[in-house]
Amino acid sequence: MSGWWWIGGKMQPHETKEESVTRCFSRETQLVLPRNRFTLKAVIDYRWKDRAQEPRNIGCHMLAYTFTVELTTEELAFASENLDTAEYAKDGLLEFDRESLIKEGVIPPILAFYDYLFPER
Repeated sequence: MSGWWWIGGKMQPHETKEESVTRCFSRETQLVLPRNRFTLKAVIDYRWKDRAQEPRNIGCHMLAYTFTVELTTEELAFASENLDTAEYAKDGLLEFDRESLIKEGVIPPILAFYDYLFPER
């Protein structure tokens, strides 16, 4: 899905959602942050008609916990330098806004989610 990007991962059976977000964020950025830095913003039930993995035509259903975290300039630089380049663009973590999402042609639900997460912008 065009514009579908954020740090994520699968929740393990033994984990709480807070344990999962800290583990997944650390795995992808090498930055270890305490649980209280993350704020739960939404729990969303996603249903897609297709998926990236084989078999592609059977659809996908997931329940997603969405957290936000604010990083210091130093934390952002560290996380950007330590992203897996096989999975992420070499530009690192970049700030984005609604206009850049529109320019990328994201689907309307992503714009609606952005508006929900960042109502003051």
